[in-house]
Amino acid sequence: MDKIRDTKVISVSIHKGGSGKSSICGNLGYALAELGYKILLIDTDSQKNLTRSYGITEPNEKNFYRAFMEKDDIRNHILETEYDNIDIVIGDVGLASIEKKMHSMDYRELRMSEIIAGVVDEGIYDFILIDTSPSLGMLNTSILNATDEILIPVEPTAFGIEGLGVFMEHYKAIKEYNKHLNILGIVLNKIDRRKNLSSDAYQVIEAVFGDKILKTQIRVDSNIENAQWVNAPLAAEYKGSRAVEDFRSLAKEVIEIVKKC
Repeated sequence: MDKIRDTKVISVSIHKGGSGKSSICGNLGYALAELGYKILLIDTDSQKNLTRSYGITEPNEKNFYRAFMEKDDIRNHILETEYDNIDIVIGDVGLASIEKKMHSMDYRELRMSEIIAGVVDEGIYDFILIDTSPSLGMLNTSILNATDEILIPVEPTAFGIEGLGVFMEHYKAIKEYNKHLNILGIVLNKIDRRKNLSSDAYQVIEAVFGDKILKTQIRVDSNIENAQWVNAPLAAEYKGSRAVEDFRSLAKEVIEIVKKC
């Protein structure tokens, strides 16, 4: 049977904490779903911010940690959300200690590819969006080995861009094994239009990423944090928010880029 959809696996990844990975992953997924695309979100961070942002606050035996540790088909751990076109594999606190347990794991670099192979091959979803932890560890290496495109959120400040060169070296090392891995783009996050974007920060980002800097920028918006407090995607609670416009723009830009691939 032919695949229903040509599934693209996109990881939202950067090893810098506080860059807004969970917010971008969850709200991009919602914006893509609004456009009619079928979305699977996967939360691979022990903090479970993506999980909570979709209203799931209680533990569940179906979760990413169990799927990964038991090398179980990810399809056995998918939960429906209350939102159209969006399913999720939730995170778990066990992920906080997963790096230690991976030392003795056979073929750990391929584990993520193995557990998502079924859902990718079946073509159930248009996009699988993976929220990663702020790390360059073994888990993220396995995740990126199973990824088609990396979306990199960066806050354009001195601290925000710290270590971009290190991340790029990590990307190049993984690309030696995953030839299909590409950088979808870098999205500038937490932009305050009342302030001038630091020219020094932008020059550093441009030097590393060049034309990979996306046109869409995500503006500072207090409603993003407000939505997190009520455990809901931004557009579900604050439809008129300026950041909702940004995430919808980001979704359209992502689709445009992916279609060219």
